[in-house]
Parts: sequence; structure tokens; C-alpha cells
Amino acid sequence: MNDLVKPIVDIKAQLSDVEEVEIDIIPVLNKSNQEAEDIAELDKRISELESKIKRRNDKIDQLESHADWLDYIVAMSCGILTGVLDVLFVGEFSFESANQWGTEKCNNFVMNFANKSVSKDARFEKNFKFNNLSDAIEYLEKKYRVNYDVANTVMGNGDHHLFDFAHHPSLLGLIISIVSQLSGKTYGWSTKDNIFTWVDVTHSSAQVGGSNVFERIFNAIVTWAGHLISDMAGSSSAKHGGAGIPGPIMSMLQEGARHFKKGDKDAQTHFQSWLNDAYKGKLKGQNGTPFDLRTELGTYAHLGKQTLVVAINEIVVRAFYFIRHFIKEIKEENIKSFREINRIKWKNVLPFKNRTIVRMLTVSMATLTAVDIAEAGISAAVKSGGNIQAFLTNFVLRINYVGIGRTIIAGGTDIVMAIQLDHNRRKRIEELNEYIFLNNAKLFYKQDELWLIAADVDKSINYTMKMAVQSKELFEKCFNENKEDIITISNSINRADEKNKGLKDDIKNILKWGSER
Repeated sequence: MNDLVKPIVDIKAQLSDVEEVEIDIIPVLNKSNQEAEDIAELDKRISELESKIKRRNDKIDQLESHADWLDYIVAMSCGILTGVLDVLFVGEFSFESANQWGTEKCNNFVMNFANKSVSKDARFEKNFKFNNLSDAIEYLEKKYRVNYDVANTVMGNGDHHLFDFAHHPSLLGLIISIVSQLSGKTYGWSTKDNIFTWVDVTHSSAQVGGSNVFERIFNAIVTWAGHLISDMAGSSSAKHGGAGIPGPIMSMLQEGARHFKKGDKDAQTHFQSWLNDAYKGKLKGQNGTPFDLRTELGTYAHLGKQTLVVAINEIVVRAFYFIRHFIKEIKEENIKSFREINRIKWKNVLPFKNRTIVRMLTVSMATLTAVDIAEAGISAAVKSGGNIQAFLTNFVLRINYVGIGRTIIAGGTDIVMAIQLDHNRRKRIEELNEYIFLNNAKLFYKQDELWLIAADVDKSINYTMKMAVQSKELFEKCFNENKEDIITISNSINRADEKNKGLKDDIKNILKWGSER
């Protein structure tokens, strides 16, 4: 018998003359400490798995799309409406309009900066104001002179703002400008040698002031910023119609050209030529409009309009999701007053971080992009008159690139969440299998005890039945012996009466009167 388990019944039989059969009830279980610890450990692991599976189910619910027909209809409707808004409000991009918008902003900024600077200049009257842009630019050019301006003969003619890194509105441009003002050497693309190189500018009369290195660095920074402002609207000699400074995009391309095709000189030369043509407005479609800071600013403004349309689309879709699920939560939680608002499960209401809102945004953005592309194609076809090159040019200029980018992001997010959903489902299957295995292990512990008990009970029952058979045989033997004794007594009673006259009558009387008593 297993030492861990005692039998549920213990039958003790005393067979001596079958005088008694005794049955004692014993406690069912008597677990060892080790077994109790094993079951406790199983319970702990099962409890941890239950919590883990619950979190996994919540994650899977978050990664599943619960969008219904109404969600899809609203998403498509938002896409169509904002697509129409994009056609009417954003319209077609053009370098001319971008440059015109950027020029206006730059001119106003330069005039305001010059007037604020001159108001602190003791050489001018206190309320002096510039009346025209060329005078304002001329004043700023003289106030913020830099030595690397003399490098224009080496780094291009009229486009040294692009080739000379010190004229770039970037971190690298600031560093090169400080180095140039302090050391007398500037860095950029040499049009004479077609290489990036350092150019000596020590022959310039412009010098940065300061009594120590820190003051000189600070003055160099101020001079760099002021000089960029004086150049952003063109030059005074060109009546604010000359080349401005390159914008951040053009500066980045020029600075990155040093590593173009791992230093391939011919590739660098061709790329540099392309950048120069774009900067001067010589590329097809630019119509002579330079892609400098002014045009870049206008381009940003156009992209801002595109972004606004995309933002409106996203806001409307998210607002619909929030309102619909907010009302749904109020109904499900049976909220009757504002004081019960804390019962709302906000994770089911907020339009973020769930597959349903991602799917709705994917549909709405894709619809917006489809409307935009269809309109762009029709408009380009009408304007091109069958010319494929003109069609492509007009088509590209009418596309909402922000909308395309947002559609790609939404669709990519939807795909990533689908992959995560599949991964979490497979993990849940593994966790459920482990959960079932641990519960089976716990059940086997219990079954082991029950089977041991059942085996002992079976032995006890068989032993009892054996004792019952033996008792029956003994009873039959005793019954037959008594029967034989009675017959013997009956046959002998007459002979006894002959030897003892009156004995028979006395026995009858004893039996009769004894039974009556």
C-alpha cells in the first residue's frame, strides 16, 4: 500500500468461530509535505497562466478589427469629402506660386529685421524706417559682412550661395561659417576643379571682432545669422531679384553630394550640375523659378495645405469613432447620470491604439488618395493634350503627397497589427496548451490518490465477500448439525420415556407452561 495514502475502510475480521466482524472508518488522505508543495506550485503556475492568458486575450481583442458596415461607410465618406476638399482647396502645385508666396514672406521678414536693427543703430534717427527692400538688404549686407563672400570667384559665379557651405542654413553651415571667420578658409564645391575643397579667403577685409575666442565665436554666430537674412531675399545690386540662399532641402543635398557614389568624381560632377540647374530654375517644369529658400518655403506652405486636408480627414474619423463608442459604453454600462461616468471603460472609447480605428483610417486615407489621384489624372490628361511627358508633369504636380504618405503609414500599421495578431494567437495556443497540461497534472495528483483508495476498497470488499461465504458455509453446517440432533432426540424420546415413566409428559408440560410464561 502507498505510504502517502491510507485506505478509506479497513476491515478487520476475526475468524475464530466467526464470532465477530469489525469495520473501522479511517481518514481518507494523509498527504506528505512534498506532495502538498507540488500541488501548491501547480496552483501558482496555473494562476499566473490565467492572468497571462487574460492579458493575451485583451491584446488580441485590441489587434482585431471590429469595424462594421457603418464604420466603413463613414470612413469612405470622410475620404470622399476630404478628397473633394483637397481638389478645391489645395489645387495644383507650381514653382511660380511657391516662389511668389515664399518671396513675399522673406521680403517682409527682411524688412522687419532691418528696421529693428536700424532702430538700435546710433547712426540713424530713432524712428527711421526703410522704404524699399534693396536699401534694407544693402544695410544688412554692410552690417553683417563675412570674409567667405570673396570665394564667389572660386565657388561659382552667382550661385556661390549653394556651393559655399558657409551660406547654408544648417548646422554644418554654421560650423563652416565659424571656422571661415576665425581661420580665413571656407569649404565648398570648387567649380574650377570640380571638387570639394577648402578655399583661402584671408584677403577679405571683413573681420570678426572680439577680445577673446568666446566673444569671437559668439560674434561669428550672430554675423552668420544676419548675413543669411541679408541674402535670403536676393542681393541689393540685383534689386532683390538675384539668387537667394539655398533652403534646408537643397543644403542637405549639396552637403550630401560629397559622399555621392562613394566619391565617384564623374558622378559627383553630374549630380552637382543637376543641383545647380535646380537651384537656378533651369530644370524642366521650373520655368526659370529658382529652387532657393523662398521657393522651399512656398513648397512647405503647399505641403501644409495638403497636411491640413489629411488632418481634417483623420480628426473627423477619430471623432466619429469616439462619439459612437462613447454612446455605446453609456448604453452597455446603463449610465444614467454624469456621476456614473467613471464606469466607462475608456480604453474602448479612445480612438487610439486599436485595430478598428487603424482600419477606418486606412480606408478613409485610401479613399482620399484615390479621389486625389483620379482628379489629378483627369486634369493632367486634359492639360497635356495627349503629350505623355506633359501628362506626367501635370500629374505629379497635382498629387497630395502627404495623403499618400499617410495612407502608406496607415496601411503599414494595419499590416503590422495583422502580423502581431497572428503572433499573439499562436502564443495564446501555446499558453492554453500549457494551461491544460498543468491542470491535467493537478488532476493526475488527485486521481493517483483516488485510484490507490479504490484499489484498497476493492481488496476490502473482496475480503468481506470471502468472509460472508465462509459464514454462510458455517451457518449451513451448524444448521444441519442441529437438524440431525433434533432428529436423534426425536428418535430417542420414546426409549427415554420407557426407562423414565412420565418424562415425556413432563417435558411437554415444561415446554407448554414455560412458553406461556
